Amino acid sequence: MRKRSRLAGPYSREPAGSTATLARPSASRTEELDPHEIELRKQRRIVIYLRSTPRLAVASIELLSPSNKQRGSLGQKRYLEKRAAALHSGLHWIEIDLLRGGERPPIPVDIPPPSDYLAYVAQATPTGWNHLVYAWGLPGALPRLPIPLLGRDEAAVELGACFRAAYDRTAADDEADYAGEPAPPPLAEADRSWADALLRERGLRRKMP
Repeated sequence: MRKRSRLAGPYSREPAGSTATLARPSASRTEELDPHEIELRKQRRIVIYLRSTPRLAVASIELLSPSNKQRGSLGQKRYLEKRAAALHSGLHWIEIDLLRGGERPPIPVDIPPPSDYLAYVAQATPTGWNHLVYAWGLPGALPRLPIPLLGRDEAAVELGACFRAAYDRTAADDEADYAGEPAPPPLAEADRSWADALLRERGLRRKMP
């Protein structure tokens, strides 16, 4: 059995097993289609059934990778094509960006600061989309993210719990170099001081004499 990490990620101020409050959007925008586009969407709609159950696939959750945020790369091109196809087929689209670096895929909403990390939800409606943005800075806890389903139904994903589980199962702290500086872009001074204090408190950096 792998040991439980001492850090469990930079969002571990929330005790394990606690239930986070459902996040509210940092910004939002409603987009309406013209009648012609609405008719095209009906024609394009593809109903996907899972073999094991009769449930419909109604939403896609994507975690951005470095290649998705590399300008002009094949990975970014294919990702944007995949996103466009999902949106125009009427699926809800949930995009989670836990990478500070790279070029963020375009979002039709003004993103308020702080926005080191981001979750973008494009909720499909009969006539368009509701674009919702959940943004937070480095010291902020990972949110409990609402996930739209059929009709008014919705689920929730506790990003903090998911992060802690993945961090511990992969023993990420065995490979992470917490003694050094993070990968570019450089942290703002306030965030750098916060991260340094946290790492020293957890014994992952040597305390100053």
